[in-house]
Amino acid sequence: MNPWKILSVFALLAAVSCERPGEETAFTPEITILNDNPIIVPDEGGGMTISCRVTGDEGGGEISAAVSAEWISYLSVDYDSMEVFFEIEENASTESRNAEIAILYTSAAGKGQAGDTVSVVQEGMPENFDYVFKAEYFTGEYFGIQYGSNGEANYSMILADAPGSGQNLTPGGVYYVFDLFSTEPLDMNGIKLPEGTYSFGAAGETASMTFTPEYSYWFKVNGNGTGYEIPVSCFTGGTVAVSYEGDKCDIEAELVDGDGKTHKVSYGGDGLFSNGLIESSLTGDVEVDCSGMAVEAIFYGDYYMNLTTDWYIVMASPSGEVLQLDICAEEGGSIADGLPSGVFTASTAEFGANEGEFVPGYVDGAYQSCWYYNEDGRGNITDPLAPLMSGEIEIISNADGTYTIKVDCGDDASAPNRIKAHWTGTPSYSDESFLFSVVKPVYDPVGKAYHRNVDVVR
Repeated sequence: MNPWKILSVFALLAAVSCERPGEETAFTPEITILNDNPIIVPDEGGGMTISCRVTGDEGGGEISAAVSAEWISYLSVDYDSMEVFFEIEENASTESRNAEIAILYTSAAGKGQAGDTVSVVQEGMPENFDYVFKAEYFTGEYFGIQYGSNGEANYSMILADAPGSGQNLTPGGVYYVFDLFSTEPLDMNGIKLPEGTYSFGAAGETASMTFTPEYSYWFKVNGNGTGYEIPVSCFTGGTVAVSYEGDKCDIEAELVDGDGKTHKVSYGGDGLFSNGLIESSLTGDVEVDCSGMAVEAIFYGDYYMNLTTDWYIVMASPSGEVLQLDICAEEGGSIADGLPSGVFTASTAEFGANEGEFVPGYVDGAYQSCWYYNEDGRGNITDPLAPLMSGEIEIISNADGTYTIKVDCGDDASAPNRIKAHWTGTPSYSDESFLFSVVKPVYDPVGKAYHRNVDVVR
């Protein structure tokens, strides 16, 4: 048995190539490693064999080697089979690791040396998560400090394997939704979620560098897009780590959901947030096409518990344009009276209105109160859309029993876009006041006032 020699990889390879100037090598053997390159070994480690072939020599030479990592150690060499044996330590990390092994053959007669190298890749330990998810799509929206308890800035983020948000979700898509709080963005023209690790927050709180339990969850849409294959499950613990490399955003999340399932979520790509403080996507004024428009007037009674009569009016044109209006008239009205006449101006109250006012549009799990939006063939809300934030809505009761509804409102852009409509006809009616015939407002589990409309993911 020949002695085993351990040298540095570079020294070994240099020894093979050393040759005095002007000196010709009379005879040089060759050694070839026969294994695949790289050699893949499992995380648990164990024995590894490197098979070699030597040509161009009479035999009887010596084999030595160099290893670039301490987690690989020599066991023995079999000169009859030309096999070299190693021991690989267990990799306790979830990350794979790499090393280089150089094998050197030296001729017994001193006629020359030959070397070859091979890479070794050891796999990391498998991650013990119920779900390992690599997101391909990112959606982010910034909501400023309006929801922070102590001035924290709010960021809403969706990581998914298919496009979509709100009502426009892809059948079969998996969506992870995060409601995060941090500091305000450094650049409002390129809003980014501040770098760092976000921990799971306490219920009802909005501490900086946390994500909230109330609005952070995941779900999977069913194959035909009509419901959930995996229902919404809020998270009960975890972390979300955010870092940047140039313009690339890297997100690594480890999460526990309400069913006790563990999740590993990763994303790498664009990470810019839209400015959710401006909901409107209009690029100019809009004159709504009211030809053939169907109008439904929904009577809610004293919905806001402020001695008014609340009416919800949905105006939908065949082209897909929709106006959604929420107005408050004088107390004591009934559905038998029909729509109230008058001019209704924008309310300054939060999520409500007084007599003679309309409720400006806002988002609270749905597009609430007064909005202009469009619908696709499946009834999904699409752009352009805009909340009605200023201006007036006028309702006129005509002598022939018809009504005229005039809308001249502004959106929430810094220079408001105007949304105008002029419709005359007979609305259909429905009475929903019995749903809210209570002495106190109805609240949902997270303490926000319940409102009607189709839920949307924000």
